[in-house]
Amino acid sequence: MNEMKGLPSMVQIVGDKNMANFSYLKLDHMFYNIVVPMFGMYQFPIPLNERDDATWKNTMSAIILMRWIRKALEDKTFVCIQATINNKEAVGGY
Repeated sequence: MNEMKGLPSMVQIVGDKNMANFSYLKLDHMFYNIVVPMFGMYQFPIPLNERDDATWKNTMSAIILMRWIRKALEDKTFVCIQATINNKEAVGGY
């Protein structure tokens, strides 16, 4: 996590037409990554049993996934996987 900035707000996460990209499937969760400008890249899970009958694409608008982003923020499973420090990307997260 980026300790200096804390977590981005929901508006920062889903704003500016941000897109989420499918990362991987593990056990009973799909994981999506999203780049939040000035914060970095974050990852969050979506339980497979909550998929409904929707079509899940490789790249989706973050606002469509807001339900699961909000849940990940509440559950502390919205995690920084690549931080941005002084407008430069840093591998790992701080």
